[in-house]
Amino acid sequence: MSQGFTSADFHKMGMVKQPDGSYTRNLSKPSLEPIPLSKIKKAIKEADSTEKFLRTASSGEMRTIELRLYGIPLAKQSARHAVKNGKIISYQPTKFGDRKKDYIRQILGQLPDGFVPFEKRVHSLKFHCIYPPLKNFSKATIESINRGEIVWKESQPDIIDNLKKLVFDSMADIVYTNDGKIVSEDNVKKYYGKVGMILITLKGS
Repeated sequence: MSQGFTSADFHKMGMVKQPDGSYTRNLSKPSLEPIPLSKIKKAIKEADSTEKFLRTASSGEMRTIELRLYGIPLAKQSARHAVKNGKIISYQPTKFGDRKKDYIRQILGQLPDGFVPFEKRVHSLKFHCIYPPLKNFSKATIESINRGEIVWKESQPDIIDNLKKLVFDSMADIVYTNDGKIVSEDNVKKYYGKVGMILITLKGS
């Protein structure tokens, strides 16, 4: 069935549903009730939007996506080592695997239908790590945060290496084929806000 139209709409146009699900004109009973122009325009707009997105994805034109990942930003640490059965093994604490799964779930829930991962260069236009207020913040600082003013986080973790690693790993094979496609980074910040989250804007092809 065409996008935006219901069975009732086709009936009004004098169309008859065939066994295979298609519709044909009922010549013995011409339509007397035209479909509202607003509904036709809406269906055309929806179809054009989907076609444009898929056409853009397949042609390699630059596309932009924005993601919002909830949760206090977590810095990925270097692998830990332990001895098991006489062998040294490397591992990451469980919390990193759990957070990566959560990020992947959130990312998949925000990507548009039919999204095709970036296969060429990717520009990171925005990467903001936002932390919830600390308990020892003054009333004035809390009020500044509530007004939307930036209160910088001037302590660990290191945003350059550790904070981005877990997020970029989570986007691999979903947003882009691999994080080696990222060729530039701008607007990287870490500060306090009302809730913990990471704001990301990527542009790629």
